[in-house]
Amino acid sequence: MPPETVQQHPQRLSVGRVSRKIEKVLREMKRRRLRRRVALTPPSPHANQDVPFSPHCLTCHDDLLMAICSAKSLNLAIEKPLPWIFHDDGSLTGADKELLRLHFPGCRVIDRAEADDRFRDGTEEYFPLLDRGRRKSPPLLLKLADVHVFARRDRILYVDSDILFFKRPDNLMEVLENAPGNYIRRILPRLTPRSPRFSKSSLGCALWTASTLESLSSIARR
Repeated sequence: MPPETVQQHPQRLSVGRVSRKIEKVLREMKRRRLRRRVALTPPSPHANQDVPFSPHCLTCHDDLLMAICSAKSLNLAIEKPLPWIFHDDGSLTGADKELLRLHFPGCRVIDRAEADDRFRDGTEEYFPLLDRGRRKSPPLLLKLADVHVFARRDRILYVDSDILFFKRPDNLMEVLENAPGNYIRRILPRLTPRSPRFSKSSLGCALWTASTLESLSSIARR
């Protein structure tokens, strides 16, 4: 058998493709350095527990620095240290949780095991349904159901870890602090976990009230 001198299926990389790949790697390196510099700035002041809403953020080990940047950016933008509640998706280490507590004195970190136990052992009739949904479609229902269960206020702000605030979000703060109504409740009954309408625009910064749990149970049932 003659020796093979060429590959049967050579992978062709154009100059443009290689260039785009290099640019992507360099961009991610720059972002990583920037996240570390911002995240490791001095800790926020002790949380103000008197704010009229409950701020939440779900994060994972890989996105931890992003979550710190996101939460700090909002604290700085509104010039107020919020009483953040961070939700563990199950991948946070002990050191990760301590880092959150260090940078946000007065915050609360919800362990994934603690949240799972709450839904498994809860007496509310819709908890078993939501428990099954949380295991089938994370992190979507972790963002929706867990936030309501562990909220300290009826009004809830959820912020994804990839959102940054560069100035005070006046409209958002006005709604959170003063205006009546519930943004997310208007769309939940029409959504399913796979719906393309579940986007960052609808879930990135959302205002909810605890009454939305009935809508969440209908989502988990589908």
